[in-house]
Amino acid sequence: MVVVDWLSVCNPITREVIKLALPSKPELPSDGVAAVGFGASKITGRYKAVCIKLVPYDHKLDCHVYTLGTGSWRRLEECFSFFNAPPYLAQGLPFIKGMSMSALSGCLWFCKVASEYENDGGRRELTIWIMKEYGVDESWSKEYVIPLDGLRSVHPIKVFENGDLLMLVTVRFPKRLFYYSNKNKTMQRIDLFGAGPDSVECGLFTPTLVSLKTLGLGVENVISF
Repeated sequence: MVVVDWLSVCNPITREVIKLALPSKPELPSDGVAAVGFGASKITGRYKAVCIKLVPYDHKLDCHVYTLGTGSWRRLEECFSFFNAPPYLAQGLPFIKGMSMSALSGCLWFCKVASEYENDGGRRELTIWIMKEYGVDESWSKEYVIPLDGLRSVHPIKVFENGDLLMLVTVRFPKRLFYYSNKNKTMQRIDLFGAGPDSVECGLFTPTLVSLKTLGLGVENVISF
């Protein structure tokens, strides 16, 4: 496992980047798995980084938020809410492997790649459930069932008005971009750099001309490229 103790915040429009040290706690081992996110608050408009750390074998979650310009991480207490998985998955079927969650169009998406052993039809397929009302178990709705082969996990990145999907797909080991046509029920691989690299990572980006130097991060800490 690669242990990372910092993250980078970058604005490719202004060509600026800054490093932020991740929060550390003495009671959390250094090999804890960290998940990080970045966005702007709908209430205040301020930019925030979020770090959630999972302690191995202890099932303990620790969440910190860094508001750009404050200079420090703030720990959130009791910030997690719990709800049931989609009905089909809540029946005790194995769903650890091939599972992913996303937030798209204001809704929570739950994706599960079922192997031929889990599926009654004996084929591998992707099922996508959408929670139409956050936190309401009854609002889970099965929106997509996509036959596929050779894929391990799927992470939707964008849903278009016609129901088409842009997805980051794990094909055996490398990750690749795929476009799913909801009308034709077909998957097409997208190669951005010729034949494509062995693996890609991607996410949604909202352009902004806001300079990192104006967010109270310290002009001397911001690197231009």
